Amino acid sequence: MTPAMEKYKHIYELSKQLVQAQRDVEKASARRRDLPAGSSRAKVTTANARWSTAAEERDRIWGALRSEFAMGGSNG
Repeated sequence: MTPAMEKYKHIYELSKQLVQAQRDVEKASARRRDLPAGSSRAKVTTANARWSTAAEERDRIWGALRSEFAMGGSNG
C-alpha cells in the first residue's frame, strides 16, 4: 500500500471513530438530560463524568483528524 493510501485509510478510520464518538456523546448527553429531578448527587456526578469523558474522546479524535488534513498537502 502506498503512503498516500495508508494516509487516506487512516483518515477514514479516524472519521469512523469520530462518528462513533459523537454518538457516544449524544447518548451520554441524553442520559444526563433524562435524569429525573431530585436525582442523587452521585448519579448526577456520574452522568456528568461519563458525558465529559465521551466529549474529551470525541475532541481528541477530531484533533487527530484535523492534524491529518493539515498535513495532507505536504504528505499526500
